Amino acid sequence: MANMEYLNKYEKDNLRQIRLKINRKTEPELLEWIEKQENIQGYIKRLILEDMDKGKDR
Repeated sequence: MANMEYLNKYEKDNLRQIRLKINRKTEPELLEWIEKQENIQGYIKRLILEDMDKGKDR
């Protein structure tokens, strides 16, 4: 039980969850593309980091 309390505290203090809703009817190609990715979280993080790097050049 103490381990679960530690984990909950760690997550509360260190992690932030962000949700993304994609409409199956209006954005099917977007959903299909994302689902093809081997690591969705890593893919999204990489895109954000690449965009951040581009912003440095502006």
